[in-house]
Amino acid sequence: MREKSTAGYRQADLSGERWDGNNGVRFGKTKTRAEAWDAAIESITEFGPFNYSVEYGEPTPITEDADYSFFLPSANFVWHFTDELQLRAGAAKTMARPSVEQLAPTNTTASVAWGEFTQVYGGNVELKPYEAKQGDLSLEWYFTENSIFNIAAFYKRIKNQITTSWEPMQDIGVEGYLFNVMRPINGDYAKVRGIEAGLQHFWDSGFGFRAQYTRNWSRSWVDGEERPLEGIAPSVYSLGLMYEKGDWSIGAQADHTDGFVTATNVLGQGYNEQADALTWVTAHVSYDINDAFSVTLEGDNLLDEEQTYSINGNSLLPQAYYRYGRSFKLSVAWKF
Repeated sequence: MREKSTAGYRQADLSGERWDGNNGVRFGKTKTRAEAWDAAIESITEFGPFNYSVEYGEPTPITEDADYSFFLPSANFVWHFTDELQLRAGAAKTMARPSVEQLAPTNTTASVAWGEFTQVYGGNVELKPYEAKQGDLSLEWYFTENSIFNIAAFYKRIKNQITTSWEPMQDIGVEGYLFNVMRPINGDYAKVRGIEAGLQHFWDSGFGFRAQYTRNWSRSWVDGEERPLEGIAPSVYSLGLMYEKGDWSIGAQADHTDGFVTATNVLGQGYNEQADALTWVTAHVSYDINDAFSVTLEGDNLLDEEQTYSINGNSLLPQAYYRYGRSFKLSVAWKF
């Protein structure tokens, strides 16, 4: 897989008595070339239920080229009501390229051996990058030193979101058999809107806390049909407790992510892979022995959480399972 990009940008910074901001634009062009090998099915022999033998031809090379251009303007504006209170607004057009594995023109028909006639493509070189027109508005109040309350609203209209197609009863050149075909494709468009709120405060004693909450509402359309938008959790929230004073730094934080769809049509039309809810807890304690030495103890995944994936959130249809375990790290730093 080869990818070549050329790009340029310009930016202007502006300011007034009670405001400041900037605007700019980035533009460029990307060319991709994907290379792979493919061995076509020549014949299929059935020996009984769930027992098939497949004969493949000689592997042949595949080379596919694609290119796209992008033009990405952006603007940011901040109005200062006072030194502590400000209103921030931003608007931009953004772009995210497909990952390498999503572009490689590989495919597998391994499931034919047990009678499932499905051709699964790992990539599609013709995939276009995500494009999003987005805007956000936030109010920020720095009510004391190292303390802030903020609330924001945001909106994104996404074009060419990458999803998975399910194309049943396709002729792929195997006489006497029709196949279901799965491949990554670009959708029509998607919409994401949401709100976010955060609060951080430290007292003179050194104790403090941080809380953050984000709520998303998303909708996606593919070939005119509404379906879930992959990779967007309905809500994410976190809470952290800290102590920062003198030679000590102590903290613990819990981050929770609701279950969300990670891939669509993985077992056929309407059978979506979903990551189940996860709460991740970390903590640390650090002490500066002197100006040169410090010691730190860190703990990760203290609740010993496991990440599970299922079909449509049904625990009876598991899709994947990851066990991370707890981890601890003790480190000593020396400044010289």
